[in-house]
Amino acid sequence: MQDDSITAEQRVEIDAFLADDKTIRFIECDDNWTALANFLEEHSLSINRENMIFAYESLVRDGLLELIPFRQPVELPPQPQPAPSPSPLVPTPTPSTRPFLVFRNGQPLNNQGARRL
Repeated sequence: MQDDSITAEQRVEIDAFLADDKTIRFIECDDNWTALANFLEEHSLSINRENMIFAYESLVRDGLLELIPFRQPVELPPQPQPAPSPSPLVPTPTPSTRPFLVFRNGQPLNNQGARRL
C-alpha cells in the first residue's frame, strides 16, 4: 500500500492490523502489501482491521504471503539427575565367640547362687 494514498483513519486501521496477535508472522514487504491491497480491492473491501485480517488469513491459507517461519521449540538442557542415594547398610549379626557374662554391682555373676523365680 502506498503511503500517499492512505488516510489517517486507514493508517490507524493498518497499525491495528499489524499489532494484532493473528498477524504476528506478517512480513512488511512490497509483495505482501500488494497482495493484501489486491485482495481488498478484488473483493471490494474497505481498509479496516477486520477486513485486513480476513484478507491476511485468506492469503495465508492460499500460501500467497511471505511469512516469518515458525521456529522449532528451544530444547531445554536435560535436567541433572540426582545421584542415587546409597542404600543404608544393615549390619548382619555375627555369632559371638566370647562367653556370655552378666555383671551385678560391677562383679561378674555366675550360675552359682542364681535365684529362680
